[in-house]
Amino acid sequence: MIDEFDELMDSPAEENSFENEGYEHTAPFFDENGNRFSTSGKILLLFPEGTAGRVEIPEGTEHLSADAFKLSGAVTELVIPSTLRTLHHNVFRKLSSLRSFIVHPDNIDFNTDSEGQTLFNHDFTKIIKVSCDCDEPHFPNGVSEIGNYAFQYCTKLTNIVVPDTVTNVGTGAFAHCRNLRDITLGSKTKKIPGWLFMDCPALEQMTIPDSVKRLGTGAFAQCTNLKSVHLPDTLQAINGQCFADCVSLETIFLPIGVKSVGTGAFDGCRNLVAIDVDEDNAKLCSENGLLYNKYQSQLLRCPEGSRSFELPELLSSLAPSAFAGCRHLTSIALPIYIINIPDYCFSDCTELQSVSLPTNLVTIGPSAFEGCRKLKEISLPPTLQSIGDYAFSGCAALEHIDLPQNLSEIGSSNPKENQKSGCTFYGCSSLKELSVPDKVSSLNEYCFGNCSSLQTIRIPYLIDYLNNDIFAGCDSLRRAILANPYTEIEEGTFSEKVEIIFDNPTDKSV
Repeated sequence: MIDEFDELMDSPAEENSFENEGYEHTAPFFDENGNRFSTSGKILLLFPEGTAGRVEIPEGTEHLSADAFKLSGAVTELVIPSTLRTLHHNVFRKLSSLRSFIVHPDNIDFNTDSEGQTLFNHDFTKIIKVSCDCDEPHFPNGVSEIGNYAFQYCTKLTNIVVPDTVTNVGTGAFAHCRNLRDITLGSKTKKIPGWLFMDCPALEQMTIPDSVKRLGTGAFAQCTNLKSVHLPDTLQAINGQCFADCVSLETIFLPIGVKSVGTGAFDGCRNLVAIDVDEDNAKLCSENGLLYNKYQSQLLRCPEGSRSFELPELLSSLAPSAFAGCRHLTSIALPIYIINIPDYCFSDCTELQSVSLPTNLVTIGPSAFEGCRKLKEISLPPTLQSIGDYAFSGCAALEHIDLPQNLSEIGSSNPKENQKSGCTFYGCSSLKELSVPDKVSSLNEYCFGNCSSLQTIRIPYLIDYLNNDIFAGCDSLRRAILANPYTEIEEGTFSEKVEIIFDNPTDKSV
């Protein structure tokens, strides 16, 4: 079975990965030079902050943690002792300045070429890391593997021909090779892993070998000049963010074997006008350049450059980010069978002004209309039960919205990663008044933050606590009508200019 994400190798290392490598170091210590080691003294967990230039791994070290260079500066030369046995597969992920390697002659696990520009395993079958000064890569006879981030930041590279002996290529192996214009992968390459060519802006075209069945997460992300990609019939899956921000990509053809396309695979492809599909594909189809499942019951992706937005009458679901970034979309009527608007569905549709929602709609997901800055008014059906975090955040033109009485949830307790929960109407700077329905029992942080024109708000009886971030930046707020006289109001929630009125909960007038 083809999963959307390809093992752990599609993902960068965890920030605290040296704490979870399966080694025994419950009481790490620092040596006289400030290097952090495991309890046994065999695992170097972390070099001191600012470590730069020529760096010598202390003799006795057997393993380098993934975060060994986390706090380092511009490391230019790495000296490997005789004792080093293994390197974490992500140890070079953040190094952009390595120029050379020196390996102790008694080391039985690592080797270099004669110039010290490339670090290999001992028998030269795996390229571990290449100097960032490399302009012409050397592939020894019999080399079969390119390690994670091996060629990352090799900004002098312009073309590469990977030999057919190479079957495995690691995550991010060619990421940030900003002058790489042409690359030929070996005919036996098993997969395109995550972030393989991320931020290779000179790359204009790519042919994927027939041996590949999957394109990894973010594999071509930020390849801003990529115009042409030839996908083989053997390809089965395209992972999420695969072509994110490929702004020069105008069309793409999905061959017969593709079964799945991950969320956000074409996000930021602002000039993509059509996603075409082989007519004999068993899982997917295309109509007017829009990508659907085979029977057009689900819209998977509308290309951001599309000008065609007519939807099938029997359409019953939308995929997350289905219309995200569609800058030509000004209005849309959704078919009656759709009951859920998923995450990011219309996010950053900056020209969207009006939406006709289905009469049986139940949920509006997180960030569904985030950044729709020209959306002036939207009529929510009485069936609506929940509105997610950031759902209308940044809808600066939204002047009026009636929340239906069946609505019971505004925002959630599961925030975006590294962001606060709530923020449902954050930045709706034209919204002047709002009545929260009686079934809503809580409002999360910054729910109405920076609603700078909001003057009147009605809070229902079930809400018994208001934190001081809910109305942050609501400088025009003058009246807060609360149904529950026992509602706890955190200090600073309302300014001294706001009149707080405790009103009969049966009186719905504002």
